[in-house]
Amino acid sequence: MPGSSDVQETIADAQRRSGDFEASIATTARAIELDPRNTRLLQLQATTYAAVHDAGKFHQHLDRVLEIEPDSFGAQFRRLAFGLWLGDDLAGLRAIVEAANRDTASFWIRSRWLLGIFERDFDAVISFLDEMPDDVLGIDTRARFYATTYQLAGQLDLAEPYFEVAKEYLEQQLADQYFPEFRSRWLMNLAEITAGLGKFDEARRLAEESMAMKFPDEPAVTKQLLSAQPSASSYQREIMIALLN
Repeated sequence: MPGSSDVQETIADAQRRSGDFEASIATTARAIELDPRNTRLLQLQATTYAAVHDAGKFHQHLDRVLEIEPDSFGAQFRRLAFGLWLGDDLAGLRAIVEAANRDTASFWIRSRWLLGIFERDFDAVISFLDEMPDDVLGIDTRARFYATTYQLAGQLDLAEPYFEVAKEYLEQQLADQYFPEFRSRWLMNLAEITAGLGKFDEARRLAEESMAMKFPDEPAVTKQLLSAQPSASSYQREIMIALLN
């Protein structure tokens, strides 16, 4: 199947997940040559360029997506999440968020929160969270947003009760034997919350349990590569760590 962009995409995906970003970029480029209007391929290529910190190529590919699909939610999401990672102008990113369709509530709220964190306007972030209706954010999400914001603001006494709420909720969910979907991801979330409470040994145990569940047959070095693939959540985690330091 020499003319199949799907085959090239699959190879590129394997290369990216094994940490060979340069090979993945080259393979994805061949796939794009075969299917130049495939916005999924263009967004994947933009994501991989973000992983190697090539901001120019990242924006070039997302611009092409928006030429083809002006209302692309995926392109908006990537432009914000990875734009923060790449150091894009915050005012420009805020304009994107303000212009976004608010029907995509999860994207809009998370984006507003993350931008406020980057701008270090923690009082404004707390006010924004206070204004959100109870049914817009889940229990654990709301608690984690509050906890992280207060933690970054240096108000650890205010952060701790929210970390406790999030921890209790996640533990209740994980205790349900009929809750297997995304279990490893929830365990990793619980590990992060537990670390926020300063319980680092327990957090490390939970993180290792999560990794063993997701990649049971992989050596430790491969687990580290696989878990470090580009995603909004992984970049957000690294961003929070950088801010805390």
